[in-house]
Amino acid sequence: MTVIAYDGLYVATDRLIVGESGMRGVTRKLVVHGNQVLATAGAADHGEALCTWFKDPSKMPFPTAPSGGKDAYLYVFERDRPVLCFQTWPMPISFPMLQFSAGSGGEIARTALHLGRDAREAAKVACELNCYCGMGVEYIDLSELETVGKATVRPYAS
Repeated sequence: MTVIAYDGLYVATDRLIVGESGMRGVTRKLVVHGNQVLATAGAADHGEALCTWFKDPSKMPFPTAPSGGKDAYLYVFERDRPVLCFQTWPMPISFPMLQFSAGSGGEIARTALHLGRDAREAAKVACELNCYCGMGVEYIDLSELETVGKATVRPYAS
């Protein structure tokens, strides 16, 4: 249960995590890795495994596609580059678009982006309108990552 929004400058996500029993909690879905930003959606354990693999390819999490219906997605963002999406193995899907959104709140975020909101606001709108998104919004400024070589995950509360 996630929203991820990207507008070319910001990558933003909600912070909600939901357990199989329906328990809700707060998590971080954004990670800076070199000059890239990683965001996960779907089954948290598989998302973490994909993040670990992306950071160290020798730690391939799944020799074959996992069974059991647990899907996870790893999105890789880099300024002025297509968004890459990995799911279960190391061949990405490339999304060469200026605006991107994903997750259960993705359609709402995409609409907000289309109407002129930045990624932070798009994620916030998705949190307000989709019961599967929430617990606040965090973002990374890709221009900071590009110019300084590092970036901080920041809360968004406008």
